[in-house]
Amino acid sequence: MRSKLIAFYNIAFSSQRAENRHVGRGLTTSGWSGFVDTWIRPDLAIGFRRIQLHNPFGDDGDFPMELDQYQRAQEAGLGWLTEGFVEAWKPVIRGDYTGGESVDVLAYMGTARLEPFESLEAQGNWEAWLARAEESIRLPVEAGMSLGFDSFSLAEEGSYTHRFTEILKKRGIAFYIETWPRRSAPHWQHTNIIANEIWYQSNSTRDNVFSREELTGEVIRLMAQEIVAEEGVRDLRPLRTRLIEALSAGYSVAVSPVRLKKQIRNLDSLFAAAAAQQAVLSDPVE
Repeated sequence: MRSKLIAFYNIAFSSQRAENRHVGRGLTTSGWSGFVDTWIRPDLAIGFRRIQLHNPFGDDGDFPMELDQYQRAQEAGLGWLTEGFVEAWKPVIRGDYTGGESVDVLAYMGTARLEPFESLEAQGNWEAWLARAEESIRLPVEAGMSLGFDSFSLAEEGSYTHRFTEILKKRGIAFYIETWPRRSAPHWQHTNIIANEIWYQSNSTRDNVFSREELTGEVIRLMAQEIVAEEGVRDLRPLRTRLIEALSAGYSVAVSPVRLKKQIRNLDSLFAAAAAQQAVLSDPVE
């Protein structure tokens, strides 16, 4: 059960300062080693063993999220955002702070549905497209992280985005795509998925998408934001209640540790509640 819970950290949009690519959390002064000491090690101490970094190299504020956010941070002269990244995260991943127990860290990157990727694909310049994509993920891969990609489920079979993920598979690099794939895109049916909770509630049972039972990869439900009443949202129960239900149903869940700590005593109590509910669900009806 513990392996299903992920501590979610939004790096982009943790600040309103556009000149810093909307990155806060003290990174401008502490760097990544300070971030790990301040935010991550306390989470590891209470039992988290998975981390999600959402847009670790920031965002310029214009939709969509950027696959090449690393290069954009470099071009903006934000050395503090890229330097020391691998050195700070390798000890986390190999278990230096968890008694040798490894920690999974997922770097959620952006999409290739932006320039220069779109122009390069239109020109048929696969080599340049791939070179930029590989440079985009170089630091997370060097650190030993898994990867997440925004809106990749919209990419057609044989597209450059799809070809890129096929390369990642061959290299043994774990990755996740957002969001739930449509039936018209069977090439994503057996891929790990990340779905925002609002999207999950609004869309996951529609006829034009695969059912959960048809998906063979891991499915992460992103419960990082407050749920409010809007079209399609059907479950406004407290985070703790929805989280226990999701874990007991076999989903993985990414959640803000700060929000979670306000609703539970400790992680063990959460896992016990989820295990108890799972046992009830699996108990055959007489």
